[in-house]
Amino acid sequence: MVVGRLSEIELTNLTSENEYAEYYYKTYCSKQICTFDGIPITFRKKQFYHAFFESSKGNKKKDIFSSIRAERIKWIAYTLKESKAILYQGWLKKKRCYDPFRRVTLIYGNYVVVIQLRYTKKGILVGDFITAFVAEDDTISKIKSSPNWIRPIKKAAD
Repeated sequence: MVVGRLSEIELTNLTSENEYAEYYYKTYCSKQICTFDGIPITFRKKQFYHAFFESSKGNKKKDIFSSIRAERIKWIAYTLKESKAILYQGWLKKKRCYDPFRRVTLIYGNYVVVIQLRYTKKGILVGDFITAFVAEDDTISKIKSSPNWIRPIKKAAD
């Protein structure tokens, strides 16, 4: 599955982790990015480490900067804005269930962007950027077996 033309979105080649962090802060944290379906997404500075680091020991502790993730930093906005992207519900490991407020966007074959959604007090659906990565085959299989994402309905008690 390829949505869009991957070759048209170049990789970003900066010289250091600090330059990628500055790009992330300037491009995402200081501006509002909206999804193709009108959901404003907030990017927090602390998410840089979650999105652009990986575990060197496979123990889930992210301790090494990932150039593979970082080179695709521009793809985050493209992915969120692409109306042909495929949307799935995200899996909550601790609760062991799918959550319609966790949206996984799959695009460009195996590129994934994850956002967490919530309703504001005014009833507006907004989101927070969680992470973005190039998924391995087994992860893609799991994502594709997830329920399709459908805009969650705000509960009366929210």
